[in-house]
Amino acid sequence: MDMKIFYGEYMHTLDEKGRVILPAKFRDMLGDHCHITRGYDKCLSIYDDEGWEKCLEDMMKNLEHETDANFRRVNRIISSGGMDINIDKQGRMLIPPLLREHAGIDKEVSIIGSVNKIEIWSTEEWQKYVFDEENTLEDSAQEVEKIKRNV
Repeated sequence: MDMKIFYGEYMHTLDEKGRVILPAKFRDMLGDHCHITRGYDKCLSIYDDEGWEKCLEDMMKNLEHETDANFRRVNRIISSGGMDINIDKQGRMLIPPLLREHAGIDKEVSIIGSVNKIEIWSTEEWQKYVFDEENTLEDSAQEVEKIKRNV
């Protein structure tokens, strides 16, 4: 199977029922359903079947760390927020109220590709995040290089 890589940034609006139209590029890659859960930094993470399976497998592989509070916290937050979502013929998906609340999503959303997944952000939070993080991008890139060398 070809590896799917999600990239790009799109602005959309929630309708009155809490649905959002996914960009056609992402719909083509997801098909008629996806998996959504809480993400880091106040966003939502959307996975295709393969990505969601890998996410759950990664959590299962590390169950020996279950005594670690950080491990339990991440597993609980990610897995408890996990939901299977259908994408309708118009390309819309419902974002459940619990997850909209987690991400502070009210009306305007930014849908971004994040390599192995799609993220949905409140546009306000996304713009703030980008503004705050752009200034530290080079420092972060250097830290990532250090991590890659040690892996």
